[in-house]
Amino acid sequence: MELAEADNLREALRHELEARGISTPETIGDALGMPPDEAIVLLKRDRWKEGEVALLEAVAVRLGMQAPEPGRGC
Repeated sequence: MELAEADNLREALRHELEARGISTPETIGDALGMPPDEAIVLLKRDRWKEGEVALLEAVAVRLGMQAPEPGRGC
């Protein structure tokens, strides 16, 4: 369940960044408030890590997004 939630959040975050024209590792890192390498790994990770959903939700809040509800996708 948390893997699906993390995947939905990642997808929503990628769409939001794309819509804002944020595409380079540096600008993605700035937008997410973390080093560029960590930001890219967070958005591309294909395995769930403990605490990841909370981190993704915090990033969504930082961007002013409303996180998608579980099971609803982007």
